[in-house]
Amino acid sequence: MEACVFLAPRLPLPPAMGRQSPFWLLPLANRPLLLRMLEGLTAGGITRCHLLHDPGDLEAIELVRGRLPEDLTVEWMPRGEGTLMETLTRLRGHLGEDFLVLPFPHLTGPSLRRLLDEHHRQRNACTVVAGESNHKPPASAPKLFCCNQAVLGLPATLGCDDFTSLAKALVDAGARVGVCEAGVAVAPLEGLVDFHKCVQRILRKELEGADRPGVRLEAGVFVGRHCTIHPTARLRAPVLLGDGCRIGRDAEIGPGACLAPGTVVERASALRDTVVLGDCVIGPRHHVDRAVIQAGLLIRMPDLAMALAADPHFLGAQPANPPLDILNVLLQRVLAAALLVLCSPLLLVMYALHLAQPRKRLICMATVSGEAREGADGKLRLRRFRMRTFSSQRLFLRHLPSLWDVVMGQLRLVGTEPLPPRSAGLLREPWQRVRFLAPVGLVPPWARLRGIPLTFTQKRVMEQEYTLCRTVRGDLRILCAALLQGLPRQPETKPAARRATNVLCPEHGVQRSSRLGSLL
Repeated sequence: MEACVFLAPRLPLPPAMGRQSPFWLLPLANRPLLLRMLEGLTAGGITRCHLLHDPGDLEAIELVRGRLPEDLTVEWMPRGEGTLMETLTRLRGHLGEDFLVLPFPHLTGPSLRRLLDEHHRQRNACTVVAGESNHKPPASAPKLFCCNQAVLGLPATLGCDDFTSLAKALVDAGARVGVCEAGVAVAPLEGLVDFHKCVQRILRKELEGADRPGVRLEAGVFVGRHCTIHPTARLRAPVLLGDGCRIGRDAEIGPGACLAPGTVVERASALRDTVVLGDCVIGPRHHVDRAVIQAGLLIRMPDLAMALAADPHFLGAQPANPPLDILNVLLQRVLAAALLVLCSPLLLVMYALHLAQPRKRLICMATVSGEAREGADGKLRLRRFRMRTFSSQRLFLRHLPSLWDVVMGQLRLVGTEPLPPRSAGLLREPWQRVRFLAPVGLVPPWARLRGIPLTFTQKRVMEQEYTLCRTVRGDLRILCAALLQGLPRQPETKPAARRATNVLCPEHGVQRSSRLGSLL
């Protein structure tokens, strides 16, 4: 049997989420929603599927084209203008005698065969799952239905855009509308609230055929590959962690938490009934309950109240105190002057090597953008200056020539990352612009997370959090963590014993690391 799925149903998504990916590509329990839906249709007996997409989703289609189920023939078609029945009428030549219609994405399973068999046995014009027999179905009821080609093109049905209006038009025309009373497990995904509920149902194993990717550590706890979990962190079932997640000291994850791959949760944070969609760093001592998080956007459930990560009410912190900021500047200048005196022999060697080999350009000059300052016209403008760097992989050696700029007040030892003017101009979102309220520095805020790869968006999230809650003590901790990167590490005396206590699942790279907890 064939199925026709509408992937552009004008769902109420926040603009920031809509720009990043379409609704059908959101990771549902760490797997794309579209792939889970197609696998469920295949298990329910569908052999051919027509996907009606928005014309602007061509790039997103290329991301999933090679990952579709092999047992299912998929045809991509632009939806165009018109109601649901007008669109189906235009596709009449591509559809079979009977077909399944999904006005928006649904999660199904093997029990879908009961609806298809009931439709063939009763020879109805339309057949729907029980719960939609009346003309005003509940909001949480599934909206998919089986349809016959005989109802396509009828004048009474062309204006119908959902099953409620279609059923009323068919009843008035004398056509037969059937109801499948057998239990059919279907989860509608009409919006972000349904998306959040569906993730919770997958975590609790309430949907048939919906797997939970990862390694099962204990009942209801699934962890992906290369996840690092602090020994004092608590995972409360049901929990699903994606690949490469980092859980800090005293953090509490779950119940009902689903973290996308690469999510970083810092110390003393708690996530309950929360879905993290990716590119997110949860700062220290943040408590989030019943929400969906993507990058810097937090959406509360079920009222869909939105907050940016730059919102101080969400962060629970306030901007730095001006007197303390002056003390921080003086302290960092004194430390930079002391380091400059101690490392003066090394600086002389660097400049000697630079002069001896001018073609290699060991000491480079680059134009970077600093914090925003008020101009003569009263508007905030980004400050630009020249920064010296040394060609080295070590953070301390790379920024050693810039210590003189710290002493002169051009830079700070600890601050936001100096970005080229072109990269700084791309940061246009409100939560991204917050970083320009803090001074730039040689050591970025994520220096305490050594060995953890971060994306560009994750770094910007950590910078806006640092801007709103930076303190003298916090800057000293970040500076000490950066200096420790250049020190040689002590060899482990008992590597076998340490591996046995820290590594929970060596073949999948899941470990509880005490080194990460000491830095978070």
